[in-house]
Parts: sequence; structure tokens; C-alpha cells
Amino acid sequence: MLPAIASPSSQVNPQLPAWRRYAVALSEVEFWLVVPLVAPLVLAEYVPAPVVWWSIGALGLVSIVRWLALGRPTRLGGLFLPMAILLLLVPLSWWASVDHDLSRVRVAQLVGQVALSLAIVNWARTPARLRTLVWLLFLGTLGLGLFAPFIMDLSVKKGQRLGPILPYVISLGDISSLPQLFNPNLLASVMAAVWPLPLALLMWGQGNWLRGGGETRDRTRRARFMGWLVHLFLLTLTLFLTIVVVVMTSRGAVLALVAGLGLLVAMRWRRLAWIIIPSGALLLAVLLTTGRLAAFLGGIGDTPDLTGVEGFAQRVEIWNRAIYMLQDFSFTGIGIGTFRIVAPLLYPFFLHVSDQPPTHAHNIFLQAGVDLGVGGLVAFVALFVVAALLAMAAARRFRRGGATGPAVLAQGLLVCLVVIGVHGLVESAMWGGQPAIVGWYLFGLIGATALLAGVEREQVPR
Repeated sequence: MLPAIASPSSQVNPQLPAWRRYAVALSEVEFWLVVPLVAPLVLAEYVPAPVVWWSIGALGLVSIVRWLALGRPTRLGGLFLPMAILLLLVPLSWWASVDHDLSRVRVAQLVGQVALSLAIVNWARTPARLRTLVWLLFLGTLGLGLFAPFIMDLSVKKGQRLGPILPYVISLGDISSLPQLFNPNLLASVMAAVWPLPLALLMWGQGNWLRGGGETRDRTRRARFMGWLVHLFLLTLTLFLTIVVVVMTSRGAVLALVAGLGLLVAMRWRRLAWIIIPSGALLLAVLLTTGRLAAFLGGIGDTPDLTGVEGFAQRVEIWNRAIYMLQDFSFTGIGIGTFRIVAPLLYPFFLHVSDQPPTHAHNIFLQAGVDLGVGGLVAFVALFVVAALLAMAAARRFRRGGATGPAVLAQGLLVCLVVIGVHGLVESAMWGGQPAIVGWYLFGLIGATALLAGVEREQVPR
């Protein structure tokens, strides 16, 4: 059974001051307060600066209310520490920035991402709320995949390939008035990041938990029909996400899906793990020694993308420049969001074929270090490590308590981290830009799942 975690409002001493009771009441709807405030931050590139700053200020007030309600900054301390370090490094990076307009966009996005992640942790304190957030993630990803062609830059060569596949988009005529938020690689990164969750629930047959049916099998005809519908939805969503990743021709995302699938199969059928893991290591060694892996990765972006990166060799050059930046700006970073200005000015590219300079380091960890210095790199890596440890601990706790559904959710979230990490070795989508909000949403789900499992004690006002 799930550990019983009551909401703070049910445990608050009625003799508390009125302002404290009001703070607790507001904390009960924190997620729904934060979402509309985060939206303009995610789209800060297209939103007037005053709106961005007002949204950041409002999120600061929400954080103060949460602190008053809980008596601490957040319910979960493990994830909060690396997130807080990242935010504390922002003023230094802002000071070092040569273009505050570019930095403002990235700062706003980072603040919004952290705020959403913490709101999820603090709001999802019951299994029903956790399921609600999972459904929102699934439906949001499905909607994004269907709507993405309308906000995707089809002028790049990768995008031009999609013309015959997406004739209904082309037939709509002029859609240039819509903001071009995505390119094929960015869309693939979002789809790949979510992909392990529906697949994990499907592989373990946990549609009954997702629909709120509990751990016991309901034998009524209506319950069986609803369970069948949920599993059909999970199957459809998994196939849809897979098709989108393949159609986007993002080889880095495909490689990440293969790694995630191998890990899921090893988790589901433990005996196969002794075959899958050594076989995977042997296959990787063969591909490395024969040069086949380099040839496969050489096709990453085999036609120039929005940043003009044409292939794997160009990415290696960009990584080298990012390492030089880390060495030269190890304390402050180059200024968050200014890679496109600083890189070609101080670290010229020789293999770059496009007139448009690269906009990021094509590696989430290097990008965090370039933006915020070595401290930012360490904090971001620590965030991944802490999240992975929390997911594993939550899965073990739930298994021991017989709660299979939440345990599978925790395992699926762990695989999501692996997919993000593998794809993040060749792309920076999950650090800067609009798609990164999905990764931080997953961090929040991991924190909420860990709290429900009782991995970390929660403090509530008394």
C-alpha cells in the first residue's frame, strides 16, 4: 500500500495565525497558480520583457507563500539543492553576459522550469494528483506532436523532408504568422523524453493504476472496458511517439530510444538483463572499434539544421570550443544564452559550413557549464544523479509495499532520465529552450513520486 501522506491543510493547528492558514490554503493550489505564470517564461523570446519580469516576480511571491505554509522552501530537499545552486549562479552569469536580451530569455526559461518542477513536487502529495500530472504529460505530449508541424521551421532541409509526410500542413497555405518554436531535432527530443513512461506502464500492464483503479483487479465489465481503453491509449501514444522520433530523422534520439528500450526490457525481465547488458557492451565495443558507430553518428544532422551543424565532425568541433569556454570562463560562464555570440567571436569554427553560427553546445552538460560555469555543470550533473537515486529508491519502496503501479512509474521515470542523458550527449534541447520544460516536468514527477514512497521525510506546519 502507498504510504499515507496527508495534505498540510489537514494537519495544520487551527490556532495558527490567520496569515499562516491562508498561506497553507494557497499552497494547496500552487500548481495551478504556477502554470499560467510559467507559460510566458517558456515563451520569453516572444513575450514583452515587462511581462517576463512580472511573471518572475509573481513566482517569487508564490515561493514565499510556500515557505510560509511549509516552514521550508520545498517539501523535498534532495532535488532542491542543485536547483537552488543553478539559480544562485544566474546573477554571476548575467554579470558576465555581453547581451542581456539573449540572457533574459534563458534566465526566464530556467526560472520557469525550476518553478514548475518545484510546484509539481509540492502539489502532487496524493496518488490521485500524481496520476493527474501523468495524464497531463501524456495528453500534452500528444497534443504537441499533433500541433508541432504548425510551429516547426520547415525551411531547413530536415524540415523539407517532412513535406510529403505532412501534406495537410503544407495545404494550409501561409502559416508564417505562427512562431517557429521547433525544428525536427527539438521535437524529437521532447517525444523521446516522454516515450519510456507509456511504454513502461504498458509493459507491466499498469493501465488499471493509471485510470485510478487501485492495485486490485476490478472484475466488472465496465472496469475491464476502461482498463482496455487505457491500455489502448498507452499503446497508441507509444507508437505515435516512436513514429514522430523516426520521422524527425534524429539519430541521437533514436539511439537514446534504443538505450531506453534495452533498460526497460532488462527491468521487466530480470533474467534477460544478464544477456542484454553484456551484449550491449560488446556491441558498443565492436561499433567503436570498427568505426560503425562514428559512421552512424556522422549522420546526425547530415543536412544542416537551424544552427548550420552538418554532421558529427562539426559537433565534435563545437564540443571542443565548449571545453575551451569552460576553461576560460570557469567561474562565471560566458553569460547564459550568449553562445551564438561568444563562440564565433572568441573561438572560431573551421568545419562550420553555414553563415548562421551554432546557437548552443550540442551537449546539455557542456551547455550548462558554458552558461553558468563549472559550478553550473556540477549542479546539473548532481541534479541528474539525485533524481536517478530518488527514482530507484522510490521503485524499491513501492515494490516492497506491493504498490506495482507507482513502482513502474518510478522505473519509467528513471528510464526517461537515461533517454534524456543519452540524447543530451549530442543535443542541448533539454537544457535551454522551450523543450527543456518537459525535462523539468519529469524532475518534478520524480520528486513527487519519491515523497509518496516515503524516501524522504516531509515537514509540515503544526
